[in-house]
Amino acid sequence: GTNAATLSGNLFLDETTAGNRFEIGENEILTLAGQISGRGGINLRREGGSGTLVVSGDNINSGNNIIEQGTLVLESSTALGSGRLDIENRGTSAATDPVLELIPGLNIANTIRIRNSGGNKTIRFDRPGSNQTELSGPITLQESTRGNFDVDVGLEDRLEISGVIGSNGAAGVNKIGLGILVL
Repeated sequence: GTNAATLSGNLFLDETTAGNRFEIGENEILTLAGQISGRGGINLRREGGSGTLVVSGDNINSGNNIIEQGTLVLESSTALGSGRLDIENRGTSAATDPVLELIPGLNIANTIRIRNSGGNKTIRFDRPGSNQTELSGPITLQESTRGNFDVDVGLEDRLEISGVIGSNGAAGVNKIGLGILVL
């Protein structure tokens, strides 16, 4: 079965290096519903498990955020605060590949870096019904292996990437799913 917990209070994250680590096991869901502030960011590290972290608050933290494995679900346009998001694969199998999952109605303005590490990395927007969401911040593709970065858009969904997409790696965007991806 799935275990779920919610932290509804506010969080102050002050660690600016590899701290602020959330360890969420397989089939576990942790929701951060309060506001996150401070100089730190959210880190789903490889040692932390392959579970799901849901961030739903309107956050004002300034630190950079990292997903190395597991799923990070953003339920607010400011869920990442003002920091950058690095998606890099440090998992040990396809079951632990890092996934950034979006809900409808968002406009994520943060910088996103797709790092050249490990296997596949995915941005997913797949919700029941006809939905739209947007990534308006710049995206940097540092991945050098073709096929290691997927954008999965579900049937009847529309994901717009309106920010500049830059690349210093050989890989591009691999669009999967039956929805619409606008670049």
